[in-house]
Amino acid sequence: MAVVSVLIPPVVDVGPADVTVTNGGAASFAVTASGSAPLRYQWSRDGSPILGATNASVVLAAATTAEAGAYSVRVTNAA
Repeated sequence: MAVVSVLIPPVVDVGPADVTVTNGGAASFAVTASGSAPLRYQWSRDGSPILGATNASVVLAAATTAEAGAYSVRVTNAA
């Protein structure tokens, strides 16, 4: 017997939105994606991966000017 598995590449259904907060305020970003499980997430700031930011959302509990920048997320799976 042979089995055929068809993997669906990830698609970002709802991307992260821009956020403006005051110094020390909370900021959060989230993404909704679909595709074959498991989906893997890696958030980046200004193109550099954020250590430990591997969920569908990322929260800056008390954002500072040092954390200002362009945030993005890469969603991957086995496909």
